[in-house]
Formats: sequence, structure tokens, C-alpha cells
Amino acid sequence: MRSGAERRRFRGMLTMSVALLAVAAARAEDHDGGPWRDMAESDLAFIRKTLDEKNIYAAYLPREEWTRLLERADAQVVEDLSKVTDPASYAGALERYVGVLQDPHAVVRFKFAPSNYRWPRLAAAYRGGEYRIVLSETPNAQAGDVVASCNGEPIAAIVEKIIKAGGDVEGPESSKASAARKIFVDDGSPFRPQLETCNIGGEEAALDWSRISSQALAVKLEDFTQFRDINVHADSFARNAVWVRMGVFGPGPEQAAQYHELIEAAPSWRNRKAIVFDVRGNGGGSYNWFMAVLRALYGDAYADYYARARTEITAVFADNSAYKTQSEREQEEVADPLNTPPDKLLDDAYAGGFEEMMSPGGATVYALKPDLPPLPEKVPAKLVKADVYVLTDYGCGSACVSFVDEMRRFPGVTHIGLETYFDRLSGSPVAFDLPSGSGLIYVPSMLRLDRARGDNEQVTPQIKYDGDIADTAAVKAWVATLITKN
Repeated sequence: MRSGAERRRFRGMLTMSVALLAVAAARAEDHDGGPWRDMAESDLAFIRKTLDEKNIYAAYLPREEWTRLLERADAQVVEDLSKVTDPASYAGALERYVGVLQDPHAVVRFKFAPSNYRWPRLAAAYRGGEYRIVLSETPNAQAGDVVASCNGEPIAAIVEKIIKAGGDVEGPESSKASAARKIFVDDGSPFRPQLETCNIGGEEAALDWSRISSQALAVKLEDFTQFRDINVHADSFARNAVWVRMGVFGPGPEQAAQYHELIEAAPSWRNRKAIVFDVRGNGGGSYNWFMAVLRALYGDAYADYYARARTEITAVFADNSAYKTQSEREQEEVADPLNTPPDKLLDDAYAGGFEEMMSPGGATVYALKPDLPPLPEKVPAKLVKADVYVLTDYGCGSACVSFVDEMRRFPGVTHIGLETYFDRLSGSPVAFDLPSGSGLIYVPSMLRLDRARGDNEQVTPQIKYDGDIADTAAVKAWVATLITKN
């Protein structure tokens, strides 16, 4: 628990936060923001308080470090609130505040969305390190043209401003890809750059912005949005290869049944020329499903010898009341309609339950520390003769990145495609309703110490793809050439 001095500092910080919002409101009186500004003031005060009480970093970090981080968010509140007049500016102010944390597990999700946008009849995508036109309904640009600059600034600088306007994490390739789709989509936020001209295909062109409904825009951009396919199946591919699609690690009943078929078939792939694990767009889920596939393919002993990244992490919680040990879960005997395969190595590693410890911030936290059996002196026999490829895109997140972490430890595995998504060492976000009722703030409740992959660190493939990663036919043709070269 925090000391009396720390509790007094905490109350002082909240008083400062309330005072800061009051100053912001007073300065904005000359520009009537109406109910949206009132909502923003109330919701920002709630977010500030909730982050300080519920975020695992608030309990774990040294208090001075955590305070400096929140003060950076507080510093932009006055200016941001002065711009709040409508839904877009309200949402932008909240996103920018939480975005200072640079934590994809700390986000605001709204229950409303724009009904229309402005666009200049262009759409762009991030491909091969460049921002290229993928859709044009104007003679000023053609599909494939490179966007070099806008408003006289390099396009990289414009994209950086778009990322900051949305409170997104700065740096990773997936953030650039997400921002690329917003270059020519204006939701009315005062925080994003207002583009007037762009150099496209070597020619300077004025942008002709017009209104378009959200439904019509979604139809136009359908082919250029992030790859989505949650199916699970294995198909013969190229010459004596198998293409294994695993689109989700948190399956519903249909995908769970597909996984059980996959697990049963996995031993039959061992003598193929190549195995391609396609996890594009896989947003994560449970380790159990991918580990069951790997154990069926490689054998239990070999899979558990190499796939240990997830078992080396110390999970730290500010509160252990919502979490149960494996034995407690077994005692509940909850029926599992999906027949989820067990991850025995993981379960056994954390069977000891929680240990109390003092965080660097002086708070009592609860740690699940791994207790792993020693590795055998001899590496188990390798049953898989095939070359193995793991294909990712920017949408491979959460447990999908953990799958990549594990696979890259296996001999004979090549990571191909695009950089994965990323996450901080935090996790297990908990949702809290905003006072306005307009949305929720998600706050991470767990910290993963000793993880080999660092904060917001994407995993870069050994062989990168420069084309449209969502074009499965083109991607398969490219992978077939890799297999042939090998």
C-alpha cells in the first residue's frame, strides 16, 4: 500500500488535475464549445483519475516517473480543450490525452462514429516504405503514384502529425500504415493537418475536398483496409507444400472445430517441402491454440524445448482478486464448449500462484513468477523435415506476436511478410465507462516483466514483402518463389 506521504501527493495531483481543467474551461469561455466541451472536461478528469488509480504503471513505476508522464498529458489539456466544439474535436482531445502514454492497451473507444467525411477522391497505402496512391477518382493522380509531400512538408512529417492527432503509438510500421489510410480522409478533427496541396507522382496538385458518407467511403476503401480473415484451414500449396491459415487465436465454435481438424492433420505435414503459417490480420487470443498445433507438428518434447518465450515472463498485477490459479480454475470445473487444448508447460510454470512484492513505486503488487523445469541435456529429435515460414502483416497483434516470438526460436523457421503489430509490456486492459456515456477508457492492469521483446517493439521479418499484403494470390506467388529458391 502507498505511504501517507504518497497518498497526500496523489491527492495533490488530482487537485492539480481538476484545477488545470478549470483553467482550461475558463480560457475557453470566449469560444463556446457547448455540451461537447463540458463532456470533454468531465471525461478527461475521470480518465486522469482512473489512470492514476487503476493503471498498473501507476502502481509499479517510481512515483516521480509516473507523475512526469501524466504531467506531459496535462500540459496539452488547456490548448486541446479550447478546440473542442463537436464530436470530432471531443474525441480527438481524449485520444490525444491517453496517447501520451504510448500504450496500445490504454485507449479510448467511443460509442459513436462520424456519419460522413471529407475526401479528395484519393486513397493512399503504406507499401515498401512509401506512401502510394491505391485509389484515384481524379485526373491529378493514378494508382501507384508516390505521395512525396503535402503542404510543402515531406509526407513522413505529415504522417507523424496524423499519428499524434489520433493519439497513436509513434514509430512502428503498423502506425504508419494506419495513418496512411487517413491521409486523404478528414473526420473534421482540428488536431490533424488540413491538407491543401500534395506532390503526387512528381506533380504538385491542389486537393479538391468533398463530402462523402461513411458508408460510401467504406465501400470504396474496402479493398484497401487491413486484411481480415478469421478462418482456420490447411491447403496444399505449390509443389509439395502446405498453406496453413490461422486467422485468429481466440476462436468461436466454428474456428475451434477447424482448429481441432488442423491439430489432427499437423503430423502429416512433417515431410512436406514447406509449411507456411499464414497469420495475417490475426489480432490474438489464447496461446493454447497455436501451441496445440506446434505440439502436434513437432511433437511435445521438441515444441516445449524451443517454445518457452511465453513461460519466461513474470506477470505483475496491482490487484490479484480477479485472477485465479490453475488449480482454482480446475476446481470450478467450468464446461468448455470449444474443448480448448491445455498448455501444460505454461500452466505448470505458473501453478505456484501469486507472490506479494514491493514495486519500485513503493506499492504492493502481486507477481506470477514462472517456475520452469530445466531443459533436457539433449535436444529432442526433430520430426519436421519441411522448411517452415511464418507470414505476418501489421495486423498480427497480441498473442499473434507471441506466436512469432515462439516460432523464431525454432530452427528452420523463416519469418516473412511485414512487421508485426506491437504492444507494451503492459496487458490485460480493463474497461471503465466514461461519465458522459459516450465510450470507455481501457486501462492495462498487468505488467509482463522479463519479456524478451521490449516496449512497443515490432518484430521485423527476415524477408520483407513490398506489395499488397492483402492480395493473397500475389502473396502466394511470392512465397512460392521463396520456396523454389530454398
